[in-house]
Amino acid sequence: MLNYRLHRLRNCLYVAMVVLMILILYYQFKVTMIPIPITEAEPEIQCLPADFRDTQFIVGVHRNASVFIPEDLLLKNLSREDLSALYHRYLENVQYMCRRKVRLGNYDDGGWDICDDAHFRPPKPCIIYSFGINNDFSFDDAAIKHFGCSVHSFDPSMHMDDHQRSDKNYFHSIGISDKDEAIKASTDEWQLFTYKTIRQKLQHANKTISILKMDVELYEWRVLADIVKTVNMTGTNNLAVEFHLTLDGTEVEWEQYYRALTVLRHLYHLGYRIFWTHQNHNCAFVSACKMEQRSNCHEISFVKVTDPF
Repeated sequence: MLNYRLHRLRNCLYVAMVVLMILILYYQFKVTMIPIPITEAEPEIQCLPADFRDTQFIVGVHRNASVFIPEDLLLKNLSREDLSALYHRYLENVQYMCRRKVRLGNYDDGGWDICDDAHFRPPKPCIIYSFGINNDFSFDDAAIKHFGCSVHSFDPSMHMDDHQRSDKNYFHSIGISDKDEAIKASTDEWQLFTYKTIRQKLQHANKTISILKMDVELYEWRVLADIVKTVNMTGTNNLAVEFHLTLDGTEVEWEQYYRALTVLRHLYHLGYRIFWTHQNHNCAFVSACKMEQRSNCHEISFVKVTDPF
């Protein structure tokens, strides 16, 4: 009797398993018949066979203690992966040892490291330009307190009129670009001017800007390309810039790396050396070809050395 019941139980279990398999196959078939909307994907980075291994150029970039950006004859012939390795290696290594760094402003976003060595410290009376405030004046206020300079703060996005915030801080609701222009930003219109025009407007054309700080969301490339061609940077001994390839973790193409490296090479020729560097994790990504952790955003502080070569 017991054997008979066990035999029936096995048969029931077998039938249940068969029914379960039929149901699984049915629902898999039904799901595949549901139409899936097709969206246009962003163009993907195309990796060449050579991009998966370190070329002789990349090996040299990683081994050398000092990384130099080659002139156009070589730069234009490098692959996207070579340019990427060079860009990140260049910005993520210190080129000059500042003995006295001071943090001005917040320790997180909004603050900047400035070199306070005697020959880089602003001589009084002094002027500082701060582009890109985003409602955070911590750097500007700390610079006034530490150096006693007049600080001019610029940001067209804050819905704030021009005014004098304090005895030495002046706010201007304009932005910076490589040309004088008005641009549409959402429902607003922003007035942008070149660095040269701004200095003329403020009657600073013949005065020294001791510290130039810039966080202008991708505009830094065109602005710096214009500055190195049109303005004498003598006396601007501290330069603090947040560099963006994009504003997120999207990996960029050859053209963006080439343009960025060209600007950085011009700054190097003017004598600007990196003494502090920080990767912004908000723009982090893993490279498609090398599978390396990288960032599209770097906060960089330079000093201007007197003998650049």
